[in-house]
Amino acid sequence: IENEEVRKTLDATMQTLQDMLTVEDFDVSDAFQHSRSTESVKSAASETYMSKINIAKRRANQQETEMFYFTKFKEYLNGSNLITKLQAKHDLLKQTLGEGERAECGTTRPPCLPPKPQKMRRPRPLSVYNHKLFNGNMETFIKDSGQAIPLVVESCIRYINLY
Repeated sequence: IENEEVRKTLDATMQTLQDMLTVEDFDVSDAFQHSRSTESVKSAASETYMSKINIAKRRANQQETEMFYFTKFKEYLNGSNLITKLQAKHDLLKQTLGEGERAECGTTRPPCLPPKPQKMRRPRPLSVYNHKLFNGNMETFIKDSGQAIPLVVESCIRYINLY
């Protein structure tokens, strides 16, 4: 609503500026008079002086109006930008929450999310599965696995050494 009011103000100010620019600055009828008396020359000089003051006032008024217009234009652009950003956020949230789909389907359940992709497991080499872990006898395990120290024992020793 505020942005539309600013837009209306901009339109009115633009119209005022256009009116200012189309106003005739000079009355050139004096230039076409054939005979001038001394009195008419003096009055023409004073009219020229008055018109210079008038022109200066008009220019100052025009500059003030232009500054007002640019200020309002900046305000309008900022407001439009804010409205656009908020609308984009609203649309994104609506899409994320699935309200658009829910309204179309008429259901109130939450949207279905696609399943997470499963990580592919690399199979272990068969040599790891060939021996049973601690079959009750350490010597048998070492003989079956071919390891001098079982991996479980190495891991435990590393953990203990940390502390």
